[in-house]
Parts: sequence; C-alpha cells; structure tokens
Amino acid sequence: MPDLQLVFMPAHRNASGFPIPLGHGYGILNVLLHPKSRGSVRLASADPRSAPLIDPKFFADERDFEPLLAGIALSRRLFASKAFTRMEAWEIVPGPDAITPDELRAAIRQTAVTVHHPVGTCAMGRGKGAVVDPQLSVHGLHGLRVIDASVMPNVVRGNTAAAVMMIAEKASDLVRHAQDRQSTP
Repeated sequence: MPDLQLVFMPAHRNASGFPIPLGHGYGILNVLLHPKSRGSVRLASADPRSAPLIDPKFFADERDFEPLLAGIALSRRLFASKAFTRMEAWEIVPGPDAITPDELRAAIRQTAVTVHHPVGTCAMGRGKGAVVDPQLSVHGLHGLRVIDASVMPNVVRGNTAAAVMMIAEKASDLVRHAQDRQSTP
C-alpha cells in the first residue's frame, strides 16, 4: 500500500516561513497518505457560532516523518534528472541547504498542511469515541445522520472523494429503505 502521493504542480507553492518565489515555476507536493498521528476537534464553547478547537497533532507519531523524508529524496532525484535540469530550476522548500534528517524534519514541521482530506471527526463504529453507527445515524439521536468523510474511522490511502461518493450512495439506500419502511402500512 502506498504511503505517499506526489502531486506535481505547474506553479510555485507558498510555504510558511520560506521566501515567496517569483516568476514561473513548478513543484512537487509530498502528501502523507496514511498518517499514524491522530488529531482532535473539540467544541470551544456551548455557543454554536464559536469556531471549534482543531488540533491536527501533526507528527505526534514520529513514524510519519519516514515516508515524507523518502518523498523529499525522491523529489530531489526527479528534479536532478535531465528532464528537469534543462529547466534550470532551484529548490525553495526545504531548500538545498537542508540535508540532515533533523533539518528536513524541521522544514516538514514548518510546512505541513492537511491537503483538504481530513477524516474521522464523527467516526463510524460501536466502540468508545464512535459518533455514528453503521447506518450513519448519530448515536443517541433519532433522525440525524452524518454523510461525509468525517464518518471514516481512518483516512483512505488516497484522495477521499471516491470513498465519500460511496458513503453517499450507501446513505441514499439507507434513507430510501427507512422511508419505505415508514410508508408501508
């Protein structure tokens, strides 16, 4: 199973704490597909207008660095290939001076983002911490279902869109069957 996705971009990416590149550019975004670290989402207050407290807890499990370090090495090899060297590119993040594992880990920590695929905040299951049951109904509430990536107990090894479509398709069947049972005399 893959641990890393390389996203090629025909543009620069602004990274926190690094100089904003000027002119044309390209890049590779190394995406950790199955992090071992688990974050949290909590209510800030009883006021529903209050933003939640989100802590992604990036790299709480140090093993999450290994695939990303391998991704940096692979990205550097790709950019050193003849196909890329003719474009006279230069490395911005983590930067050519970042060589040691500690330097690379520091750059990874500084630039890590969620890449739009968070899951698990309303995990499906029967155990402690599960929010919805296998029918996607919220435990303890009648008539409320959660139908999105938040019900996945763990992130899939890839983009979440296909899995969310499957969840939605299954949910439509569940809702339709529930309505059929209610309308049957």
